[in-house]
Amino acid sequence: MKENYYNDFIRKYFAKAYENLEDAKILAANKRWNACMNSMYFSSYYSVCAIMTKIGFEIRTHHGVKSKFFLDFIKTGQVDKDLGRLYADLFFNWQQENEFNEFINFDEARVLPMLSQISDFIDVLQNKVGDLVQR
Repeated sequence: MKENYYNDFIRKYFAKAYENLEDAKILAANKRWNACMNSMYFSSYYSVCAIMTKIGFEIRTHHGVKSKFFLDFIKTGQVDKDLGRLYADLFFNWQQENEFNEFINFDEARVLPMLSQISDFIDVLQNKVGDLVQR
């Protein structure tokens, strides 16, 4: 029964990840680069929350989620380091944007390359969750 409870959360996290990805695409099409960066971060964050839920990690802070993800999945090679860099860049940009909002202005050259990678990031983590189920 508890497994179904966590699986519901995992499905909801991935649904939010894909919803934020779609929002990011809409924002990019309208050249809303700061908001797009924020949506991309949350898309990746919700994906990481899903895999953290699968391994039983209690989600408390964004930094805690990031640290545990890097420790358990990036350092061990279960998730490619390039995807880890993408998540770290998004985390750093999101953190900067929240702390220095009026001074940060992202642009197309910075945002679009990351946007093209987010879908792969979500797919890799979704597949990894599936692999964890089969163990």
